[in-house]
Amino acid sequence: MMPVKKFRSIEEAEASCWLDKNDPNLLRIISALWHFSHVTAPQHWTPGVYRFDPLGNPGVPQLQRY
Repeated sequence: MMPVKKFRSIEEAEASCWLDKNDPNLLRIISALWHFSHVTAPQHWTPGVYRFDPLGNPGVPQLQRY
């Protein structure tokens, strides 16, 4: 479980960042995290356009494919 961190200012929050935004390896690290997320929790959506029914009508599925 991840701990919750509270900060009193933006400076405190920026000081706790584990990566610098100018790090040359940042793109590689982000790519590796995306790959890891796709491997561990793949999406099960079929390609297409979906319409969401926020009202939750009992006769209509929540996601309808066009």
